Amino acid sequence: NTDAHCLTLTLAPAVDHTMTLTTLYWNHLVRGGTGDEGPRQIRAGYRVDGDSDWTVSEGFAVSGSTTQPTWNFAPLTTTDAVEFRIWGMDALNTDNAYRLRDSVPLEGYNFVVLGSENVVPEPGAFSLISLVAGFLYWMRKRALHKMGNPS
Repeated sequence: NTDAHCLTLTLAPAVDHTMTLTTLYWNHLVRGGTGDEGPRQIRAGYRVDGDSDWTVSEGFAVSGSTTQPTWNFAPLTTTDAVEFRIWGMDALNTDNAYRLRDSVPLEGYNFVVLGSENVVPEPGAFSLISLVAGFLYWMRKRALHKMGNPS
């Protein structure tokens, strides 16, 4: 159930940029409280720009009280916001907690998303590039023709 209680993170590229995302990993604390009855499995998922379709990971088994799952997914390239969710499942009771681990963050963060961000050229830039390329091609053809080589 993608509407269940979850941890959530939304990323959006800057204006006129695309982002390509490939990996999500996070540091969390599970089975808090006095027992070993919190979530025994976790899943991660993402959706683009509020779409109703989610891409969801396989389940990660939880062992011990802390863990650092890593989800490598097919590269996702978009100019829209991407919402990530992490769900804890199969808990034996609801009194224990599933939360981000705050004592030992990963590289200074609890959520890490790997990927890249790139500038998207404006449509006018393509016209200018095409015009310059066409001009250079014409100049080359003209110079070759004057040299007696019409190729």
